[in-house]
Amino acid sequence: MRQYIRPVLLLGVALFIVGGCINSIITSRDRKRPEPAEPKAGEGTARGAPDAARSADKAKGKDASDDRSRDDEKWAQLEAMLKVNKQSLRRARETHRTKLLNKGPSLQPHSDVLPAGVTRVTYKSEGRELLAWLARPKGKGPFPAVLYAHGGFALGKADFDDAKPFLDANFIVLLPAWRGENGNPGHFVMYYGEVDDALAALDYLEQVPGVDPDRLYAAGHSAGGTLVMLLAELSLRLRKAAASGGFPDTHAYVLVRKKPPFPQTPFDWHDLAESDLRSPRRYVKDLQCPLALYNGQEDTVYVAQAQLMQQEAKKLGRTLLVETIPNTDHFSALAPSVRKMIDFFCAP
Repeated sequence: MRQYIRPVLLLGVALFIVGGCINSIITSRDRKRPEPAEPKAGEGTARGAPDAARSADKAKGKDASDDRSRDDEKWAQLEAMLKVNKQSLRRARETHRTKLLNKGPSLQPHSDVLPAGVTRVTYKSEGRELLAWLARPKGKGPFPAVLYAHGGFALGKADFDDAKPFLDANFIVLLPAWRGENGNPGHFVMYYGEVDDALAALDYLEQVPGVDPDRLYAAGHSAGGTLVMLLAELSLRLRKAAASGGFPDTHAYVLVRKKPPFPQTPFDWHDLAESDLRSPRRYVKDLQCPLALYNGQEDTVYVAQAQLMQQEAKKLGRTLLVETIPNTDHFSALAPSVRKMIDFFCAP
């Protein structure tokens, strides 16, 4: 019996060493596996420039499609589970008071330089006097008018450059800055109090001399696109609305990633009611007008969410058009999207 003990012990030692090597290889491989990226959406600097995570991804050469493919299974499970909210967005907002973890203005830098051809105006929202830029075509009108919600978290000259095709197409254009931006009073809230400001800005726009009140539209990019989607679910004044690179479902993102949607998120993202009320897809049944969503092909998270939102809108009898702009990203998709918005607004 004793003659078998030594071979058995040697075999055990050998198996232990081999097992340790295999475990080291697996651990090393897992350490190298990249974490899921932030959504491919820029919400950071002027004209909605990329946030820190997006910039880091570009520097590392990450493909935007990785963001979707790494989490396909989790997304599929979540999207099958999440349903359209039964409560109306208006009612849900009336019964909720947002909680801010960080109170203060937007941290995005801004310039006070007024673009040529633009008039500085102010509008009132919940007792605050807020800055906006107004541009109008030549002539007496009446003209169609568009509220253009800027990308990022401050209004800048590049936003007017983005919106100028509307002016060239004989639209009166209003570009509001929201609370906490561009020196405006109030706290930066992200997709919540700013919606109240958008409603107030639309009231202001309707009263501008030369505006045809039956042809009021809203358009926006990036953060502004998200606000426009929410605005289209609340306002009874809009004839049509359109967004490029808007975030349809912040709620789903928080549930999947277990982290805030952006580094500068000011609200308590751990409270799912907060992300729910900032997610247009969750309230698609409340759409008050036809809505068009345009996204760059590389904006994979937003493309997938917009397509799901369109499916739900169809079931509910709401008009929601979705188009992906080939060979474009979050920013390069904007110019062709604006041209499509103008055609969409001018169509019967």
